[in-house]
Amino acid sequence: MTPDATQENRIPVFSYEHRLPRPVWLAYRALRLVLVSSAFVWFWGGAFLLAWTVLPALALVARDPRRACQRVVRAAFRLFHGYMRVLRLIDARFVTELPRTSGPVVFVANHAASDSKRIDALLEQCAKSPGLLASFVEEKQIALLAVPLKPEGTIHFAPGRGLVRHTTKPSRESVLVNDKEIVLWDGKSTKRVALGSSVTIETFARAFSLLLGANRAALEKDFRLSYTELSGGAYRLRLEPKGQDLAKVITAIEIEGRGLDLSMLRVREANGDVSTTRFSGVDAAKKYDAAELERVFRVPPG
Repeated sequence: MTPDATQENRIPVFSYEHRLPRPVWLAYRALRLVLVSSAFVWFWGGAFLLAWTVLPALALVARDPRRACQRVVRAAFRLFHGYMRVLRLIDARFVTELPRTSGPVVFVANHAASDSKRIDALLEQCAKSPGLLASFVEEKQIALLAVPLKPEGTIHFAPGRGLVRHTTKPSRESVLVNDKEIVLWDGKSTKRVALGSSVTIETFARAFSLLLGANRAALEKDFRLSYTELSGGAYRLRLEPKGQDLAKVITAIEIEGRGLDLSMLRVREANGDVSTTRFSGVDAAKKYDAAELERVFRVPPG
């Protein structure tokens, strides 16, 4: 590599060093030093202000405290990162090799990319699963009811057949979601809803099925996905609706587990109601034979 090429590949730490007269450049450098110092002052001062005043107050009055606090923190980081970019303190690029610089550089790991890979790894496990069977107990915390409802039953998933949930207690009910329709049975009558007739109902009902079916593209069409590592090798996958119509119904869907050993599904509704489904006896390698497919994946069940 020639000296000229090396010089071209260097990233200048102080801009305009070779373009301005030295007295002007020294004044610019002094001003930039003050502004850079102020960025760190604002970072720590803003963090203290948010953590001890704004976020606690918001948690007391917001309908969905978690989401409201996340929005404020996200906006604060965007403002801070914008200020850092103006000062040229951030060079937001992916690099495959260390660039040559004329001064010290801090490299920041891209956690979003790591989380994306973890989501891909989870969906890859889902794609390899021949089927899923699990028992569930759901707790519905409804604002108008003092005592939560606790239906129990089983859920079943098979590629090509969809997702079906059979409730056995306190009353028999079933819901089947496949590529064509949503079928609901309340123990007495059956109702069929064609996919496409209601985008909001379809998106909400198919979200869990799309996850088990490893359809990331369809999920990201309607949801923002975020992955959080929990203790003991567990994870939490959070789905937040992108569209305003769906956001009027639910604020988030959260799924926890270890690999395909699912432990919990939580749905946070916009009106404040929360449904938490806990799974047990999860069989993520379930192979349904022809007879089981006909008997289980029908509403009402055979």
